[in-house]
Amino acid sequence: MRRTPGWQAFSAMAGTVRVSVRLFGSLAEKLGERRDVDVTAPATVAGLLQALGLTEKTISIAVVDGVQVPLSASLRDGASLMLVPPVIGG
Repeated sequence: MRRTPGWQAFSAMAGTVRVSVRLFGSLAEKLGERRDVDVTAPATVAGLLQALGLTEKTISIAVVDGVQVPLSASLRDGASLMLVPPVIGG
């Protein structure tokens, strides 16, 4: 993702954070595999889900910057978030 110079300064002034989101499985089918999402600060994984029109039940695993986190975890500007839906089958 390429950003224009000063994006983080503008983002902080505007009270938003930009998060790079990667979706898997049924979530990717519904919303696409990748997208950048701007959310109001202070941002959490749960708040970002809400911005995407998703519920907490639609997520099995959330990973921020390579670390599995609870949905209450905070998001910083420029964070990378992976969302995995529940998997059924065996």
